[in-house]
Amino acid sequence: GETNENAAGILSGQIEAQLSERGIAQAQALKPKLANIKFNNVFASSLQRTINTAKHAGFEPIPVDEIREFCFGDYDGKIIKEIDQDWVRALYTFTEFTTPNGETIADVSARVTAFVNTLPAGRHILFCHGGVIRTIGRHLGVDRFIGNGTALIVDWTHKYIKGHIDNEI
Repeated sequence: GETNENAAGILSGQIEAQLSERGIAQAQALKPKLANIKFNNVFASSLQRTINTAKHAGFEPIPVDEIREFCFGDYDGKIIKEIDQDWVRALYTFTEFTTPNGETIADVSARVTAFVNTLPAGRHILFCHGGVIRTIGRHLGVDRFIGNGTALIVDWTHKYIKGHIDNEI
């Protein structure tokens, strides 16, 4: 869900951003859409904003460090308009970028796919972040930004995206 930092144009990789009222509403709107689905496991990034998103959506998640958002190093917590704009363009287009004291796409891809590959067959839900979702999408042949509050339905075994639940409020 949207955070106060998202709304203020602050890059919030691994800082402890707070859900905005809109973000809480986005998470709560997922609850009836997911209520009748049985999940083997519910995971959330260990950042509080995703744990709170999961809870507002009606779940008690298992926190997992491997699905945390990118560590943007020296840029974490900075106003996006005040960061090197060539770097910002590379981030948004998801081309290779180097962040001072942060992670690369390859770094995040390695930790996220290593985690997802450990999941047993079954239905799992992961509450995570845009960069993580985009990384997963790339492994499935789809490369696009996924908005806050969107649920992406993935068949990891067969490597395709089955659908999505848009939840823009």
